[in-house]
Amino acid sequence: MDENSIARLRQLHPWLTHLAYALHDRLALEDIDLHITQGLRSYEDQAALYAKGRTSPGPIVTNAPPGHSWHSFGLAFDCAPFDLAGSPDWDVNHPAWGRIVDVGKNLGLFSGTQFTSLCDTPHFQLTGRFGPSPTDEVRNIYTAGGLQAVWESANIQPASVVK
Repeated sequence: MDENSIARLRQLHPWLTHLAYALHDRLALEDIDLHITQGLRSYEDQAALYAKGRTSPGPIVTNAPPGHSWHSFGLAFDCAPFDLAGSPDWDVNHPAWGRIVDVGKNLGLFSGTQFTSLCDTPHFQLTGRFGPSPTDEVRNIYTAGGLQAVWESANIQPASVVK
């Protein structure tokens, strides 16, 4: 795994990090070079992404305002296959993307392809007892105790996640 991916994974929940490595390793057996392109995201960074296509130039890339993405709580990552030249392949119609999504789901990850309003193929999350989107409860836990408090409250049970 490349250094940037490793650095991004170090900021995520330990079990999510473990599953991201498992995803990478399984896909490497199929000659798919997977990189982690996003991990933990600050509220400010989320605000900038949310503004795209709304109050700043570019297409809409997220429906999640700050505090409404699992990236802000260390429970989500984005990834992409890289080509031989070392560039991401963002063409989600490429067969590698189907394998990425299938393997991620088989590992117990929630795929951004499962979102109902905006398909987010590069996105995976692991939220434990919480649902697909952060709630006021999650934001309150984060405000009171930070990432560790959210992770403990998520009650992620590794043995029950991997299939």
